[in-house]
Amino acid sequence: MFTAFFRKVSFEAHLVLNFVLRLILILYGDFMDQHSEVPFTDIDYKVITVGAKHVLDGRSPYKSHTYRYSPLLAYLVIPNHLLQRNCGKIIFVFFDLAVGVLIRSIVNNEYRIIYHKNAQVMLEALPVGQRKGAKGRMEEAVETVLRKKKSKMAELCAYLWLYNPLTMVIATRGNGDAIASFLILMALYFVQKPRLSVANCILAGIFHAIAIHFRLFPIAFSLPYYLSVSGKSFKTTKEILGGILSPNTRQVTLVVATVGTLVSITGIFYTMYGQEFLQETYLYHLTRKDVRHNFSVFFYMQYLRANVPGSVLDKIFTTTPGLLVLLVLSLTFGSKRQTLSFCLFAQAFTMVTFNSVVTSQYFVWFLALLPISAKNVSRMGAKSAIAYTVLWFLAQAAWLLSAYLLEFKGWNTFEFIWLQGLMFFTVNIFILQRLIVNYHTPSELAPKQK
Repeated sequence: MFTAFFRKVSFEAHLVLNFVLRLILILYGDFMDQHSEVPFTDIDYKVITVGAKHVLDGRSPYKSHTYRYSPLLAYLVIPNHLLQRNCGKIIFVFFDLAVGVLIRSIVNNEYRIIYHKNAQVMLEALPVGQRKGAKGRMEEAVETVLRKKKSKMAELCAYLWLYNPLTMVIATRGNGDAIASFLILMALYFVQKPRLSVANCILAGIFHAIAIHFRLFPIAFSLPYYLSVSGKSFKTTKEILGGILSPNTRQVTLVVATVGTLVSITGIFYTMYGQEFLQETYLYHLTRKDVRHNFSVFFYMQYLRANVPGSVLDKIFTTTPGLLVLLVLSLTFGSKRQTLSFCLFAQAFTMVTFNSVVTSQYFVWFLALLPISAKNVSRMGAKSAIAYTVLWFLAQAAWLLSAYLLEFKGWNTFEFIWLQGLMFFTVNIFILQRLIVNYHTPSELAPKQK
């Protein structure tokens, strides 16, 4: 029944249905805010709305208490004051749906890259005299297979995002992380274009820079982007160093576009809002602590040392393990476009797992990249995938129970929160390990030579 529903209904109809479902959640959120002990709307949405009011009155959005975002976010929700308070949520929903559209396009492009690359390998295996006549037939066979078989896989990957209840709730609660996901996927979309041109590298760099401006974490994707657009194959450490230190035109273009855009945006807002902009948008997130409660494995250490100034050793201890994993992932999966999307997902998953502050909204960092990687772990099997998903949610639910007892019942559950955080960290590491073990590039999908 469900399979038939996804096959018969067009992708556009699914988008409309998802928009309606999200509108219903927004209306439900209004009701819950007024009648429930636990409010539905994210507290950050209220902070951003106040920041938008300050912008509308010609002041700095940072006059809003705890506003620590890009000024662009305040500009986007100005309609909250001009039209209706939920306009910002609807804007976030549109970005949420756009992420689903991008997932579909990126997966189609990745299959196209894989198919054409394998077709080229088979073509080069033929005698020189037969290549010219076989090339056209080979490319036509590739496009036929893509149209008939793999467009459905691309749509399935998009549905993994669109029908994910977690992403639905996060966007409709008024969290703007779907914007960062959209910007990240736009950069990936241009890098994953089948014909990677200098123009595509410029566009990828622009969107990558804006994504970094919105959320600092995409800066970790810079090395994989840089390596993958080189078009080279790296097998040894020496070759990797050569690919980094001897860039080609596409690599230089990507770097110039990224740095130029980021410097321009930073310069504009620094001129408008001064040091406050740098502190709240960038610097704060590099030193942020949450001594109340969060998923991080480092939470309890921060709680016990709330009144102790942080040291360089503390920073090295908390950041080095994650940085090493990010570097290994970049060199292992980030050097080829065929494996780039999985690299970005694994890196985002690692950053969330090892971060010193982790909240539910952070899960959007990797949830937008997970559907794109679904095809690469398909041999894991449905039963294992469901089991790992259930395990992840159970670990999260155990933490949420302790946090609820602390937040709403006043129980002293700090130690239990810490222990649940350790368990959640272990589950995340286990799941990432299983995903890497089951990773494969679907090269076997290339059309067979006739």
